[in-house]
Amino acid sequence: MFNRSPGWLPGGGFQFGHNNTIGSGAGWAAYNGDLTVSINITQGNNAGPSHHHNGTPLIFGSRTANSVVYLTGTFTFGDPITTTAVKRPGELFIVDNPLSEGDYAVMRRPVVSNHDLPLRKTGDGLLVFDGGLNPSGTWYPGETLVESGRLDLNCAMNASPYGNGITVYNGATLGGIGSALRAATVKAGGKITTGTKAGNIAGNLTVDALTLDEGAVLAYSMGGRIIVNGTATLPQSATVLLPPEATAAVVLVQATTFAVNTFDFSEWILPQDKQIRIDGNLLRCVNKPRGTLILMR
Repeated sequence: MFNRSPGWLPGGGFQFGHNNTIGSGAGWAAYNGDLTVSINITQGNNAGPSHHHNGTPLIFGSRTANSVVYLTGTFTFGDPITTTAVKRPGELFIVDNPLSEGDYAVMRRPVVSNHDLPLRKTGDGLLVFDGGLNPSGTWYPGETLVESGRLDLNCAMNASPYGNGITVYNGATLGGIGSALRAATVKAGGKITTGTKAGNIAGNLTVDALTLDEGAVLAYSMGGRIIVNGTATLPQSATVLLPPEATAAVVLVQATTFAVNTFDFSEWILPQDKQIRIDGNLLRCVNKPRGTLILMR
């Protein structure tokens, strides 16, 4: 385990940026050993420490990174900048180096903000919201936009006073074993699943409401289900992914109520010999009934 204070490091690392320009910059990457970074962002009028980004995002990971970067400091974002040079002031960008495949980042404290501004997860890598060092902390009230890669929610995320939720875009994934008092929307090509990618820990992922847009992907992970404490809205067409070991009936979603835009799920893309069925408050993927052979003499 290595410990390092934030510094201006060449190569790749972790980015807290405050405008939409994704450029080269400094950051952190871990090689042959986990790296703990205590970064304290408490700017009163900025989206991040200006001496760290200079308007360009830092990138998490590098060509050779193969271990975990743990971020343990205080992530507090104050008033956004209002100059014309900043496209969307106050946004928090979390960017992965596309050349980095063997590493990931864990945020162990909640991100705090007083403003209705989003957090954007970009890049192909994995980001984990852990919150273990402050499990009862209040998370930012803005939207969570998973634009690429995977975000695992492994902690409890409080409700947003603005009603903001989590949106998963085409090619991106939301997973984890935590809970969010927020609604989740999965766009076409986006994926929602349960369990953790790092460590393959099974468990449930809980959200306040779930909307699967047309073409969304629902991926089952053994030992877990999506729990919806409100309404799960199901589309006319979606894709269900099952692991090879899921040979029996499985529960994909447990919801208080279902709003269904189809009557027979005939346009859903399913593994061979499977079908979708709603049993009360459970959305199941079950084996198709086999035909009966009748012998007459």
